Amino acid sequence: MLAIPLKRAGRRLIGYLTRAEIDAILGVPSRTSWSSQRDYTLLLTFYNSGAPVSEITSLKRSQIRLEATAHLQLHGKGRKEREVPLWPKTADALKLWLKTTPAPPDGPAFPSAGGVPLSRDGMRWLREAEPA
Repeated sequence: MLAIPLKRAGRRLIGYLTRAEIDAILGVPSRTSWSSQRDYTLLLTFYNSGAPVSEITSLKRSQIRLEATAHLQLHGKGRKEREVPLWPKTADALKLWLKTTPAPPDGPAFPSAGGVPLSRDGMRWLREAEPA
């Protein structure tokens, strides 16, 4: 009961993050462990695609195309499908990630430690976890 806010107040939206702020966020994962490499690639993919959490957590490895024109095939609400081009930096990070974590093509692109797709709660935990 104590966690329920007494009054609903508007929250000020962040208009955008500067390049320096994005670089600082991307610099947090150390990339020395499996989970930190996943987190770095996940953050970079979010930044590049602008996709909502639900589209990235449901992303399958087969939906990542790393040919000459690298892109993601995203499936949103209402059967909305779209393709998002990837920057070379994001494509390189995804190539490394997919190479170091072998799994079937229909497996999740960003699995949890148990090998299942990350849930919304799992994403919240990643957001709230302190950097290693």
